[in-house]
Amino acid sequence: MKRSRVKMLFLASLLPLLFGGCSDVKTEDVEESSVIVVSTQLATEIPYSPVLSLSGTVFANREANLGAGFPGRIEKIYYSEGKKVAKGDVLVEMSGEMLAQAEAEYLTIKKDFERVSRLVQNGSVSSQEYDHVKARFEATTAKYELARKNTQIRAPFSGVIVDYLAHEGENYFLNFNIEPGYSNTSGILRLMQLDPVKVKVEINEKDLCNVSEGLVADICVDALPGEVFSGKITLIKPYLSIRSRAATAEITIPQ
Repeated sequence: MKRSRVKMLFLASLLPLLFGGCSDVKTEDVEESSVIVVSTQLATEIPYSPVLSLSGTVFANREANLGAGFPGRIEKIYYSEGKKVAKGDVLVEMSGEMLAQAEAEYLTIKKDFERVSRLVQNGSVSSQEYDHVKARFEATTAKYELARKNTQIRAPFSGVIVDYLAHEGENYFLNFNIEPGYSNTSGILRLMQLDPVKVKVEINEKDLCNVSEGLVADICVDALPGEVFSGKITLIKPYLSIRSRAATAEITIPQ
């Protein structure tokens, strides 16, 4: 009897210790899990650079439809389409009938003017008649110079011949080009300067504050997938379209 009582008392004394130990462990776990870790970061100022994605159209840097000042037959074409030409090169030779007629008239009036100039010094011709002959001579001279210039069509700038509106042997008239995207002027050939080229884009009025001349732009062309060209904004037109509320900007891409 005594021996069993001691065992019971010993077990009874261990239970509070076991439960007390378990209780302490759970409390510490709860306290550790309730701790919130807070980290701090020093605020710094960084620039904000918005990126605009726009669609545009590629244009030549310069373009011109070249032709003569009066109708005539095209005698000779010196360059084929796609050829590069330099400024001042003779591109087309026109027939010389108009030039020959203007030259003959010029030489005739020139002789009359020289004769009247001698006579007016001697007092044989009045100043009024002299002024009349002088005016005719100046008009004839201008006509002759115009005919001589229009007999040979020269390149006003370096570029590439992209199209002929009239061909060798044909009679040239003042035909008007109505193709969209090109200047509506008459001509024999179309000359374009493709180095550099320009990309025209429309920028909405709310984005104009983020762009300025000299800003660098990356250009991707559908015809050359995977290639990126670098250009700069060289012009922002100072007015908005009434319909789109956007301004046209030109981006120049050097080659």
